[in-house]
Amino acid sequence: MSKLFNSISSSMPTDDTSIEEWNSATRDAFTPFFENSTSIDKNIQLLRVELRNLARILNFPEYIELLHWTINLYRAQLKIDKDNTCAYLASKIHLVEKSDSTWFSLFQISQELPSDTTAYDRVFQIFSTIDSVLEGCYKPRFELLYAFSTKAANGQFPKSTKRLDFGNMKAEFPNSYATRAQLFLSDPLFNIGVNQWRNIGAHKTFQVFSEGKIEVNYGMRVPPKSLSISLEQLRAILAWIFRTHTVARMASEIIYLENMSEIKPYMASMPNVRFEQSLTHLCHNLKLVGFRCSNLDKSQGKISLTLHCTSDKDQTEAVIHASQILDQLALAVEFDQLTIGKYDICEVKVFSVSDKYLGSANVKYSDAIEWTKGQFSLEEYVKLVSIHFIDHYRES
Repeated sequence: MSKLFNSISSSMPTDDTSIEEWNSATRDAFTPFFENSTSIDKNIQLLRVELRNLARILNFPEYIELLHWTINLYRAQLKIDKDNTCAYLASKIHLVEKSDSTWFSLFQISQELPSDTTAYDRVFQIFSTIDSVLEGCYKPRFELLYAFSTKAANGQFPKSTKRLDFGNMKAEFPNSYATRAQLFLSDPLFNIGVNQWRNIGAHKTFQVFSEGKIEVNYGMRVPPKSLSISLEQLRAILAWIFRTHTVARMASEIIYLENMSEIKPYMASMPNVRFEQSLTHLCHNLKLVGFRCSNLDKSQGKISLTLHCTSDKDQTEAVIHASQILDQLALAVEFDQLTIGKYDICEVKVFSVSDKYLGSANVKYSDAIEWTKGQFSLEEYVKLVSIHFIDHYRES
């Protein structure tokens, strides 16, 4: 978890921007992409985190235009055929799970190469990343795009019995939408299909002669097609993949957020959300209110999150404020099939900005979950939370 915590800490600003200012900035950034402000306000905590993802494409008009087009493509089918489209989105929620889970795994295992790394290994790492991102992260989102484009062109979603791979979806992508979706289908430098870049990355069909000459081979013909590119151009291809994935992901995220109340009745079960994904949102939002996540301990039936204040805080105020996220910590456990039911107690430990221990708060995991389901009033729930200070103990 240290890599995740360090990434959040280093990526978040350290100024005195208030939570109200962050909310305002989030509304300003996402208003062009949502149909109404109600959906934004309802999901404001999640969208504050998504600002970081949206920032990847904000300075690239062609990707912003692509995002608008993709969202409108999805919305058009929802307006034409609401029930069937919501049912389809429910049946494909696992694609969202797979994409985000793979992205988190790639983040956790990725490593920055040392400065003396050879061109051979730099190129190998880039192609391995291309393969992993395209197959594990982008393809599930692209499948939704392909399905909605097919529905818009032919009036029917693809049959669920048909296995879809990059080659099939690229070849069968409706001609009437291919021009607008060009950045989804082929790279902007050489116009090589996204499926071919995935194949090159997966099968490592390249040779490195120098940083200025990398020969890639692709296609089923013998001999295969060949192209010579530079390391700089290869990095540009990777940047295109990241931005295109961002667009595909953001479009589907917005559509699911806007329509989740209508999608839920069609879902056979609640989606599985990785604990790390929920924790990322939680730690981002904690940083905005003056806490830095520094450690996570899982032992003896207890899950304990350690927080450090990022500025001077009153002891009582700091510990009580931190206790207010215990229910969110419990939900993070509840939503992940690998952690649900493993812990009896949820706890937060709080340290000052100078690393002085201030106190802790804990609650039974089951009580926190029942509170989120509306089984307790606020007054009843507060009495179930135990607050411990360094110099005395009190029940709150």
